[in-house]
Amino acid sequence: MGQFEIACETFTTSRHNDTIVALRFQPHFLLRTANLKDRDKALDFLERVSADQSIRALVVAGSPDAKGREEFIDFFRQFRASGMDPALVHRMYNVISQLVLRLAEMNKFVVYINSGRVLASFLNIGLACDYRILAEDALIQNPCVDVGLIAKGGGAYFIPKLIGRAKTYEIMLSKGDLSAHEARELGLVNEVVPFADLERAAFARAEEFSERPMSSVAALKALLNFSYQDLQAYLEYENEVLLRSFSLGNIFGKAG
Repeated sequence: MGQFEIACETFTTSRHNDTIVALRFQPHFLLRTANLKDRDKALDFLERVSADQSIRALVVAGSPDAKGREEFIDFFRQFRASGMDPALVHRMYNVISQLVLRLAEMNKFVVYINSGRVLASFLNIGLACDYRILAEDALIQNPCVDVGLIAKGGGAYFIPKLIGRAKTYEIMLSKGDLSAHEARELGLVNEVVPFADLERAAFARAEEFSERPMSSVAALKALLNFSYQDLQAYLEYENEVLLRSFSLGNIFGKAG
């Protein structure tokens, strides 16, 4: 069991039982994504989960950011003041890309949960998973628009498949918060539960799907993910587009 127990600055992992493991992001994970050592640990963990035939499901728990939008904007304001090193941004974006790609390709059933202030990039990470549950208190926030960017993590790839292009423009360019119930009505998440029931609901769903024949789950995932064949190319292009905004000095609405 020890191979599935990790504790580091940006995430922790644990084995829930014989067939389910959990990955929990630590607070401010998205603002620490340049930590390549932790990235390698996370990707190695996901690789070991994929390879272990006894594991049938993975629960991914996003960490709510207490300050949400304000902290994110503050980070980019300080980043601009320091000279905006594009190499740092590229490392951050690459970590998110690799995490999204690995979760989307995971050969286990993946349940995603979150609560509180959920940054849009965390929603994007959730969209790479198979089943999403939010707590009733969850508010999806999109501070990227406030700084002249869009959220990293495949939003423009996943969201149109769920709600169409027109609604995607509204959601991804909105500065307003999206409640958990609104996300449920749109089809972006599967369930909304009281905060106190969030983890219980996640592991209950993981248990439910882990009891299905793994050959059936794997076959269905392979077919559903057929349309993800170009996801890696999309994520690379997304990096290119977002980094162009930095190179042109367009964050915070500054014209290049």
